[in-house]
Amino acid sequence: MMYSLTQRSLYIYIIFIVLISQNIFAQEKDFIIPDSLKGKDFNYLDKQFRTHYLDTVTSLVYLNTIYKKGFIENNIANQSFALSQLAYYTTNRNDKLDLIKKSIAKGEEEALYMSLSARLMLGINYHSHFEYEEALQEYLLLYNNSKKANSEVYEFNALNRIAQLKRDIGNYKEALETYKKCLHYEKLKIPIDSISLTRTYVDMAESMRYLKKHDSASYYYRYIKDHGYKKNNFYLNIATINQGINLYEIGKLKESGVLLHQGLQNINLNNKSSHRYHILSLLYLGKINQSLNKNLDKTKRYFQTIDSLYTATNIIIPETREVYEFFIKDYIKQKDANAQINTINKLMKFDSIAAERKINTLTKFHSEYDTLQLTKSKEEIIKNLEKQKTQLSKKVIYLSVFILLFIILFLIQYKKHKTYKDRFNKIISELDTHKEKNTPSYTSLTTEEKLLDVIDETTINTIVDKLTEFEEKEGFLQKDITLSILAKKCTTNTKYLPKIINAYKNKSFVNYINSLRVDYILKELKENTTLQKYTIKTISEEAGFNTPESFARAFKNKTGIRPSYYIRNLKKNVEN
Repeated sequence: MMYSLTQRSLYIYIIFIVLISQNIFAQEKDFIIPDSLKGKDFNYLDKQFRTHYLDTVTSLVYLNTIYKKGFIENNIANQSFALSQLAYYTTNRNDKLDLIKKSIAKGEEEALYMSLSARLMLGINYHSHFEYEEALQEYLLLYNNSKKANSEVYEFNALNRIAQLKRDIGNYKEALETYKKCLHYEKLKIPIDSISLTRTYVDMAESMRYLKKHDSASYYYRYIKDHGYKKNNFYLNIATINQGINLYEIGKLKESGVLLHQGLQNINLNNKSSHRYHILSLLYLGKINQSLNKNLDKTKRYFQTIDSLYTATNIIIPETREVYEFFIKDYIKQKDANAQINTINKLMKFDSIAAERKINTLTKFHSEYDTLQLTKSKEEIIKNLEKQKTQLSKKVIYLSVFILLFIILFLIQYKKHKTYKDRFNKIISELDTHKEKNTPSYTSLTTEEKLLDVIDETTINTIVDKLTEFEEKEGFLQKDITLSILAKKCTTNTKYLPKIINAYKNKSFVNYINSLRVDYILKELKENTTLQKYTIKTISEEAGFNTPESFARAFKNKTGIRPSYYIRNLKKNVEN
């Protein structure tokens, strides 16, 4: 426990631990002021609250006491103060916003200046949740109310926040003009090495860098380094990263890398304000590595870290878009369709969020601030966003169609390969068992019945015997074999022979010869490994064909596979 308590106050303290754990803001009707605090005034309670602000439970006791006393005493200023401070300790965002708005309402009841702090808090809350339209509305109200209340401090804060908002949406020219107005306020009232002034210089230098005013950006970096190092180390590290990027943009890659590494090593990564610069330093270190070392693996690691940080923080920095473009191109080279689709979806989300944040803000910039006007209208950004969405949607559709076609082709090839393999195995099995392939198949009439009215039985038997002799002597290997030549060998004519071949072999003359040649070469190739090494042209000649094309065609018609496939699988069988 952070401080000693009396027995009585300890008892009250424990009660409040239970009470406040259920509801961080106790309504005035429910909260009971501890006896030890009943006689204490606001100054005492405020001092104790500030002393113990790190102890949430203790701080809430003091703040609820301030609020309760303010309610009893009708002290609206104290009520407004307590409500705004209670909001800091509230984890539920809706409750936090409700407390801030109540604080603003209470403050405005008493005096306009009393609401300024809470109004700034409300704008910052919207800003930190990327609700730029609502944030801008609060900043503009704060600026106008600050003028009415003659509070230059809050005028400065309003302008500074508007400038930051402009920067966050990429309106660097108008952001720079607004920062210059902030600088006018600060130079009049604050020391040259103050944190506030250093921060403004850092923001100005960053805006100048984005506007390609590299010399001016370098000037402010040197100024920050010379005047703000000891007290403002946090902002010096941010300025160092910005200067590293500035040097990259003018082509000084090695010097840029040194500054980026230096800034990244020293920056406080636990500070949310550092996340933006953490991401930027990784982006440009990756680009430098890609340019100088050509080491894509290291570049990928930098960019993958950026993707993780984007997912964790939801911070949108326009130039980090190229990280996803880099990965899409890389996945195209790798032919990794799934990764490509995933990255395209991330890029679409990135573009959608970036455009949405800009659109919500652009609609609300007040005409009073001519230097704060954006360069594009709401309609133009909506049009561009829709165009980007359409383009990316088309990419996804095209990629999906490509993937679908790829899958279909793969399945077709797989089925084709399996069919070919089955056909090959069947051929080998038939060769091993010496299965007869030319046995005729009849569905109705017998051979004698088909030919009885044309050719006598003796002639038929003679021709069939001659054909058997022709097959056994491998006469089909003769290249110039014709129907007329074979008819002479069978002592018949060209009218009878095709009829008998058709009836007994169930084939035309050409198919009969081709079938015999293919059966022959199937067996020869299986048994003669030397023949497997020959060209298709030589093998076709060995089988009696005049051309490789006629051989390949006859082979495919007979077996259902190509000669090259048959030979390749024969070789595999030998190797296995």
